[in-house]
Amino acid sequence: MSLAKQSLGTGGEVVAGMALAGEFIGTSMVLLYTVWDLLARLLKSDFAPVTATTAVLLLPFLWHSHWSNLAYINAFALFATVLAIVVMMYSILENPQHAADNVTESWFTHIPPVSKLVFATGLQMVALGSGTPTIPSILSQTANPRMFNMGVILPSMISVAIFSFVVAMSGILAYGANTEFLLTDNLISDGNFGIIVSAMIVFATFATIPPVLAMTADPFVVIYDKLTQSEVFIRTKVKNVGFRKHRLASRTLRYMVFGMITVSSYFLRNNMGLVLEVTGLVCMSMTALVLPLVMSLIVFWDQDTLLKKVLSMAIISTSVMTTVVYFCTLD
Repeated sequence: MSLAKQSLGTGGEVVAGMALAGEFIGTSMVLLYTVWDLLARLLKSDFAPVTATTAVLLLPFLWHSHWSNLAYINAFALFATVLAIVVMMYSILENPQHAADNVTESWFTHIPPVSKLVFATGLQMVALGSGTPTIPSILSQTANPRMFNMGVILPSMISVAIFSFVVAMSGILAYGANTEFLLTDNLISDGNFGIIVSAMIVFATFATIPPVLAMTADPFVVIYDKLTQSEVFIRTKVKNVGFRKHRLASRTLRYMVFGMITVSSYFLRNNMGLVLEVTGLVCMSMTALVLPLVMSLIVFWDQDTLLKKVLSMAIISTSVMTTVVYFCTLD
């Protein structure tokens, strides 16, 4: 937000703040709904008791949670994804002919509806957004920060792309026409340890919620700091009454945000597709593509080559037009 203010002014800071707030709120809502939906199906229960139980279980974790915890949670999520691939590969190897038939009989040979493609895009961007905050903690522990982009970011992005492709192809080969956009929808009904892997995914998603909610509440804590001038206690780390009051106030704000998001997620549980679309297409495209490229063009206009300028403007235009056209064609 500070970069947006420096390069785009107060208006840019406001837009960046709104996009970031929408991104974190939407991500939190999607994560909560994912846990509720999976638990309700695994336990064959209604949404209400699952929602209440999950909210109570999250309370103690919210107090001490920090976004740096995502680095360890994402490692566990990666392990769960590998197990999911193993389960699907077992189904494929168990009946190779059925897997071959699934390729020609699945929706893979047809063009999915635009709404499904947008839903999948939004879901992937939410997943990407929930892991992005781990980058600073990893960078701080890097031996050679100058090689971070080529040595860490690029290999990581390639690995994510490969994993996504393997998961998609494994799902199509294993489930054919019954392939769902959500991997867990198929795993729950898979007799080959699918329920166990689904439970692990539930656990990983549950563990992701507290640090993401902590980040969601951070802007409200910053506003509180500015209003009360209590940031001095954060800088000096003085263990006095003022610091304890600040900690209590920040945690109170965190719980208030959690309550608001939980209630909103429950009442919007039948419209999570729209939440994904707004979060992924609007908020994350702004924070990940549009705003960074606009700021880069403004700051480095004189240094950038013509090709880079054209490419950046093309990406910005495509992202904005895709969002506008999609929402204009909604029923």
